[in-house]
Parts: sequence; C-alpha cells; structure tokens
Amino acid sequence: MPSKGRNKRLLGYIIFVALFVVAMLYFLQEKFIFLPTKLERDYTYEFTQPFEELFLTTADGAELNGIHFTLDNPKGIIVYYHGNAGDLARWGEIGSYFLQFGYEVLIMDYRTYGKSTGTLSEEALLQDAVLFYEKAKATFSEE
Repeated sequence: MPSKGRNKRLLGYIIFVALFVVAMLYFLQEKFIFLPTKLERDYTYEFTQPFEELFLTTADGAELNGIHFTLDNPKGIIVYYHGNAGDLARWGEIGSYFLQFGYEVLIMDYRTYGKSTGTLSEEALLQDAVLFYEKAKATFSEE
C-alpha cells in the first residue's frame, strides 16, 4: 500500500505536467492553428483558368499576395478566404471551382502564407480581409 507522502508526490507530478501542457498549448497555440507554407517571390502559379496575380500593400507596409480568377461576363465576384493551412498554389485551384457558376473569384494569402509578408495577428487578419473586400468592391457593386 503506497504511503500518503508518495501519493502527494505523484499528485504533484501530475499537476505539474498538466500545468506544463496547458501552458505550452497556450504559448504555442498559433503554431497549432496557423500552418502556413511559404512560396518564393518569383514562384509562378499555374492554373488552367484565366487569372491575374496581384499584390496589395497594407497600411503597415505588409504585402499581401492574391489571385483574381476572371471571366468574360461574370455575374459578380466571390471574395474567398482560404483555410488555415497551405497557400494560393493549393487554394487557387479550389477557389477556381466557383467560376463554373459565373462568378469571378478573388482569393488572398494571409500574412506569412505563400508570397505574403507581414506579421500575423487577429487585428491584421481582419484589416487584410477588409482590404481585399474593398478591392472587390472597386470592380463590382455589393449587389
């Protein structure tokens, strides 16, 4: 039968390990959530649909890379924000799916993803999303 002192030490170790794991998850959460891949600035996208590559500069000087899939007579435009992993080389093909429905697609890489630069943060993500939305509104009305 284990002694009470030994049980207390075991409980102390368990609590220490649990707190350590929780602390590591907290401090490394961005590494678990955001899984960017980088592309060289001179990387050439290859898609079967017509597109133009663009770079938008943010207020704090970051450059955001985007792809605009175009059509001759579009119904409108879809601004597509991809998932938490990969870059436009992968997500561009997925975004181009919407062309068959008559909509152009504007898709961006977040800061630190693909060819985009800058520091990733919640506030920056929101501002960058608005920047690309405003870019779409420059070509198409909100209707």
